[in-house]
Amino acid sequence: MFQAGAREAPELLPISMLNALVYCPRRFFYEYAQGEMLVNEHVLAGKVQHERVDAGGLRAAAPGLALRRVYLFSQRLRLAGLADMVEVTAASGDAPPEPRQVTRQADDDEAALDPQAEIVPVEYKKGSAQGGRLNDQVQLCAQGLCLEEQTGRVVAGGYVFSFRTMHRAWVPFTPDLRRQTEEAVARAFALLQRGVLPPPLPASEAKKCRDCSLEPLCLPDEVRALQRN
Repeated sequence: MFQAGAREAPELLPISMLNALVYCPRRFFYEYAQGEMLVNEHVLAGKVQHERVDAGGLRAAAPGLALRRVYLFSQRLRLAGLADMVEVTAASGDAPPEPRQVTRQADDDEAALDPQAEIVPVEYKKGSAQGGRLNDQVQLCAQGLCLEEQTGRVVAGGYVFSFRTMHRAWVPFTPDLRRQTEEAVARAFALLQRGVLPPPLPASEAKKCRDCSLEPLCLPDEVRALQRN
């Protein structure tokens, strides 16, 4: 855990913390700088739904491989973390096809070594229909940037899978999303370097606060009321 008030930011930032930062900088600071974590029904449901995904391992998927719990890192961006899944599929244009999961174990990693293979990160979320919000997309894009650095290949996009709809949506890694992702990384390190708890989100974004597990600790309504006085 990074200690608030320190002069130096951490060497590597967890990729998942970018999701918290884009959702709410105050939540990011509570969770990462201060190590605070509260559990509500949303957090608990997400953990239960992730149990199968988090099992790890490598499975065959037509027409390639599906690797679960893949460790990713970027020295350039100073990021590290786990991808729920990375699919390695045959090249097929702009958006890779939906791979079909099968039960047999892969005999080898030839698909991963295929120079024409597409590399696609997949992020599993409790809700996040239609590709998720920007926070989910930034987290996914950060995984793609790490994969590009580690493999030397362009990663065109990834999928956000919704447990609510049991479908996934293609998220292209556009220049704008890549820029927003790198800006989020820079902002995270700047906040940690400063070491000061950010204010709550504005009242116009209060719905985020109602859904946040840290609301009883953050007390956004009370803090906003004090700020108005």
